[in-house]
Amino acid sequence: MSDVVLRKARFGDEEALAAIQAGSWQAAFPDMVTDEIMTRYTDHDRLCAMFHRVIEQGRGTLFLLSVDGAPHCFSWWSPARDEAFAGWAEICALHSLPGHWRQGFGGMMMNAVLQDIRDAGYQQVLLWTFRENARARSFYEAQGFRFTGDEKNPLGTVEVRYERMV
Repeated sequence: MSDVVLRKARFGDEEALAAIQAGSWQAAFPDMVTDEIMTRYTDHDRLCAMFHRVIEQGRGTLFLLSVDGAPHCFSWWSPARDEAFAGWAEICALHSLPGHWRQGFGGMMMNAVLQDIRDAGYQQVLLWTFRENARARSFYEAQGFRFTGDEKNPLGTVEVRYERMV
């Protein structure tokens, strides 16, 4: 049985968060985004600075999950960023390293995030994922999220919206 630690991220976790995002993107999205987008969203220094700002400015809540002492998964949620969804929560990111995919850690993370969203008083949550990301879409559907049919294209690849009650 693995030793799993799931907690809110804090100052000093920026390197781990950046490494998880970069590793996750490189494993999951190489055929879904352009090389330029991949480079931008996996740039270590840029990611560390972004995560530092998120923590410093309280722009949502970051969770970090470690397996046997090694950072594996993170999630970031905040009030919905789109005014059309005022009063909703949004899961802005949920990334994990491929070494432990399909072992239940994503579900553990999702349960913690949804409980935190409920505790914050939200009743509805949304998220966006790449349309071509079948693995993530299957995971979200298994977690009770419903595909809405809404699409957007901010990164040169189509993202689709999912939602659920918390």
